[in-house]
Amino acid sequence: MAVPGPGWYPDPGNPALWRWWDGSAWTSYTSVGSNSTFALMDPNRSYGSEKRIFPWVRAAVIVFPLVAIGRGLAYWATAHQWADYFHAIRVNFDRASQGLGSQPLPHPPTVAITFLLGLFSLAAEVIFFVWQYQAATTARRLGYPAKRSPGWGIGFYFVPVVQLWFPYQALRDCLPPEHPKRTVVLRTWLLLVGVEFINSVVIVALGVSPGSGRALIIVSVPLSIALAFSGYEMVTAIEFEHGRALS
Repeated sequence: MAVPGPGWYPDPGNPALWRWWDGSAWTSYTSVGSNSTFALMDPNRSYGSEKRIFPWVRAAVIVFPLVAIGRGLAYWATAHQWADYFHAIRVNFDRASQGLGSQPLPHPPTVAITFLLGLFSLAAEVIFFVWQYQAATTARRLGYPAKRSPGWGIGFYFVPVVQLWFPYQALRDCLPPEHPKRTVVLRTWLLLVGVEFINSVVIVALGVSPGSGRALIIVSVPLSIALAFSGYEMVTAIEFEHGRALS
């Protein structure tokens, strides 16, 4: 007897529910219907858009970490300038507490290359968002259970606090439940959070102590390289699974 492929099937223990079968065993995912209206729509159209942007997103997940490394090196080169800038800020706070007037602050260090790197980073992010939306839409239309809609999967990147895990859930659900590559999605997400955290505090660290700031930059380099490899593996796994399911 042929084993049915992954999908929604009537729950053997409760005829009122449907349960997700992963191709070899029942999972904990249940639904009151066989799927949402997404499942009634043809996934080939969204997959076509996903496949067209796939070469670009593979490049984007490599470019984004490389930009982080380049930005860190630019900060490294201006470490002492950042220390002087934050020292001037502390001096003004001390003067204010003593009732003295503030002194003009020096301009913060500016490196022209950081602006260019920012443009590359923004382009990589936009490409990734477009791909994630299409991939999440394909997954929904294939019937995969999802905690977040394709649109909110992108929107939550811009919502403080929940941006730490809601977008991850949207990415994870681009793969069917119990898929072995879901661990790659988790690893990629944790690396991304780590790299982004270092990027957000490195300037302040350089201002407090150039040595500690440079130590953070050193730590960020292997994390960024690992993020590039892991991100590439993640998008490739999702693309492969969607193509396999539709074939």
